[in-house]
Amino acid sequence: MKKQTVIYAITISVLGLASGVYLCWRFFSGFVAADTLKVLVLALLLVLCRSLPLDVSDETTIDMSFISILMIFLTEGYVAAGALYMLTTPLVFVPVSGHKGEFTSMYNTQPIKTCFNVSNIMLTIVGSGLAFSALGGYPGYTALPGCLLPIFSYIVVSMVINTLLMSFLLYFEMGMPIKSTLISGFMQFVPNILCAAPIGYFLARLYQFNDGLYLVLLFVLPLLLARYSFKNYLEVKHQQYVLINALSASIEAKDRYTVGHSKRVEQYSALIAQQMHLSANHIYTIRIEALFHDIGKIGINDTILNKPAKLDAQERSLIEQHPVISAKIIKDIDFYGDIQNTILHHHERYDGQGYPDHIKGDAIPLDAAIIAVADAFDAMTSDRPYRKGFSIDKAISIVKEESGHQFDPKPAAALVTLYEKGALAPRDQQ
Repeated sequence: MKKQTVIYAITISVLGLASGVYLCWRFFSGFVAADTLKVLVLALLLVLCRSLPLDVSDETTIDMSFISILMIFLTEGYVAAGALYMLTTPLVFVPVSGHKGEFTSMYNTQPIKTCFNVSNIMLTIVGSGLAFSALGGYPGYTALPGCLLPIFSYIVVSMVINTLLMSFLLYFEMGMPIKSTLISGFMQFVPNILCAAPIGYFLARLYQFNDGLYLVLLFVLPLLLARYSFKNYLEVKHQQYVLINALSASIEAKDRYTVGHSKRVEQYSALIAQQMHLSANHIYTIRIEALFHDIGKIGINDTILNKPAKLDAQERSLIEQHPVISAKIIKDIDFYGDIQNTILHHHERYDGQGYPDHIKGDAIPLDAAIIAVADAFDAMTSDRPYRKGFSIDKAISIVKEESGHQFDPKPAAALVTLYEKGALAPRDQQ
């Protein structure tokens, strides 16, 4: 960590841990023996939810702890929520995605990182608790619609404090702009709010029944089962992605000059899509399309693919059939039938001079236009038997010149912006 990052992290840690100690003191100053079972159940719920985040994608994780914190917050108040969060931290073991049997906990994490993360939550709980109270909220107030405004204030203030603290950390350590980090942080909160907040509120209502403690425990069981089922679905989805990668790599192995091409096109396409602010699901689809885009070359004769010179007209005509072959292959796979249009048209030109159908302008699917830019950029910066690969600077200048001619201006502009931001590393660094 940089010196200014360490100073910032220590400052937040001191403030957050001091707040946590104060909340623990307040919580236990009013503790009675009759509350023991209640505290144990709430602590167990918090540990389970904190230990079982759900990785929806590489960019998005649903934090299950939001469910339990919101429930405790609404029923017992922010003092109990903060105190129990701090006290259960030593019991939290989060499985490492993709590494069976490995866990992340405070025992194998840098102390300053653990302190900062806990302090972030402490300050978030205190700040949102004060906002909740200021708008008329109090422990046990869950009646609709009156409780909606205080709950909304809790959610908004939580988002602001959490993302603001993290944004400053990233600014000090990596120089990342605070504004853009705040926006991306807010976007990551959205899945948590949509998925977790209604469940947390429902648990709070259950908890208020006479036998609510047991109802909460019963409800958690199907909740954990649903998480397990969704986790299995995500793992199957990931395995599909791995198999597509392997298939793409095996096809490219026929030509040593194109080994890794589809993977690089996937990466460039994803970067362009992110720069264009497309959704995470849309970007995942583009990744799959990019990996599949040249699969039709399996039907092209090796002598043409590996010819150490430029192709003649007849050979060029044959090679231009690979998008059609690719689309036919994908069409026979029901799960990927909806992406065949992208693969079919990834060699179309914005001016209509491409192939196979000579469509132009906005008639070209957006995904195909994105992959077309990524594909051409990688081809230009790659070595070929008949020429040396261009420098990134030269390739970008060609993309600029061909914007509105060969390339759709929107993805072309996105690639240029990525270049200007330094997001396109030289080939030997990828």
